[in-house]
Amino acid sequence: MQSGHEFVFTADGKPVGPPSRTLQEFVSSLGSVSSAVLDGHARRGDFSRWIADGFHDHPLAADVSKVEQRYRLGYVESLRGELVKTIRDRYEVEFELVL
Repeated sequence: MQSGHEFVFTADGKPVGPPSRTLQEFVSSLGSVSSAVLDGHARRGDFSRWIADGFHDHPLAADVSKVEQRYRLGYVESLRGELVKTIRDRYEVEFELVL
């Protein structure tokens, strides 16, 4: 990933926690940010856009975009869980979500 393409969780435009440079760092950070922060990013489509722009993994970005859309429609009970599952399924690796 190129420098400057890190994912930065924000609340009211201010960074919350360290930037995520890898998908593993991203998944680890999911457990430490508030639901309100996740909600804002999901509603704007930030997660899928970051994956498409930063990693150029368009199949994963499309799958994450579907999670974001289902979340906006109220069909996703655990946004954290769905994001972790989607990333894990794409790369067939276990990421630990620290809560």
